[in-house]
Amino acid sequence: MARNANITVGENWIISGAGVINAGTSTVNLVAASGTKSIASRNQPFYDIAFNGAALFRITNNLFVNNDLNILNGMLDVSNSPSYNVYVAGDWTNQASFNAQTGTVVFNGSSGQAIYRSTGENYYNLTIQNTGSGVTLANGNVTVANQLTMVSGNIITGSYRLVVGTSVFSPGSLSRTAGIIVGNMTRWINSVATDYLFPVGSATEYHYAILRPVSGLTAGTVTISYIASDPGSTGLPLREGSDSVIVQFGRGYWNAQPANGFNCTNYSLSLLANFFSNGDSFVNAGSRILRRNNSGPWFLDGNHQDATITPTDTVCYRLALNGLDPVACQFTIGGTSCIGGIIASDQIVCQGVVPSPFTNVEFPKGGNGVFTYTWQYSTNLTANPGDGSWTDLPGSNAANYAYSSPITSKMLIVRKVTVPGCTAKYSNVLFIDMYYAPNTGPLYRVPNK
Repeated sequence: MARNANITVGENWIISGAGVINAGTSTVNLVAASGTKSIASRNQPFYDIAFNGAALFRITNNLFVNNDLNILNGMLDVSNSPSYNVYVAGDWTNQASFNAQTGTVVFNGSSGQAIYRSTGENYYNLTIQNTGSGVTLANGNVTVANQLTMVSGNIITGSYRLVVGTSVFSPGSLSRTAGIIVGNMTRWINSVATDYLFPVGSATEYHYAILRPVSGLTAGTVTISYIASDPGSTGLPLREGSDSVIVQFGRGYWNAQPANGFNCTNYSLSLLANFFSNGDSFVNAGSRILRRNNSGPWFLDGNHQDATITPTDTVCYRLALNGLDPVACQFTIGGTSCIGGIIASDQIVCQGVVPSPFTNVEFPKGGNGVFTYTWQYSTNLTANPGDGSWTDLPGSNAANYAYSSPITSKMLIVRKVTVPGCTAKYSNVLFIDMYYAPNTGPLYRVPNK
């Protein structure tokens, strides 16, 4: 074949024996008007291929397309028993019919690819193995009936949806190694005690959501997307136990929409919150998943579970959530106050006596790392924590502290705490009162007479 030809074929396309074809940058147009036509390429690739006749075009081995695949008329059928796979390195355009059977379509381009199907494309298995800027749903939804496999490359949905599964009886499955769904992902959810992964995020940041039904499930679909913008602070601050949720992280939030009858009265949610910070506050074990209904005020639904923080991932959790608003729910991460904790206790000692050890009553909270403690004292009884009248006590990097020197004056004691993500915080101030030793003056011995 010429390396840049336009070839039109009105019958079967068959390469047999030792036949070899070098597609170059040529386009093959298959224009048969009727019947069933075989496409037997013996796994040799096309560059561009266009199906532009009213016939049924059936592949009899795997189809490799180094650039664009266009179904302009008729039907492309991948056969049955077995079904074959279609590998596309460019764009996919379907203006006619595609019979996915039980085959797999693989997008394996090295630059951006797009799927064009205004009424929505349907695949049985779909594999994304793009090493460029990803695969875009250009003008319609895409439904994967059986398995979505994400090997590499993002899926950019725009205003459309990537749907896994076709019903409560055929929920489909997901296998992910890498890649992000930038936009809307819909999953059929029909089982309790099952983790449903939504590998969503922005183009450069992965922020998955995992929804796990626990009980009270009515099967249906949930669509989740991640929006990389500040969700606002309406409803804050909130109080839960001893923690105050004072700020929303402006990095982004998750939007969740139920449909097809979905409801669940008890489910858990896990959110990957890497890169979430607000200057003075980072995600930490006490950070909360916040919920709002249809862009209303934030509130706390369900029960908190401490976040897990590793060198690579920060995951926040919420348990026993109840239902999703019929229009939409949003979820984000709320930062708790950075606090210095509480120490005990005030003491009264005699001059020259070592005071009792100072003990931790409540640990500090906040930040995103290891706490560093510095105990300090001041003989200025009007001093305020953080001003210049305090002196560091040596060897005091611990939640408790034993003062080892005898007291010679009245003083104040405070515990300073530093941690990444927080400015320095201080405990309550302790007052060490002192009784001075009595001064009797000189002693005289007067003999008895």
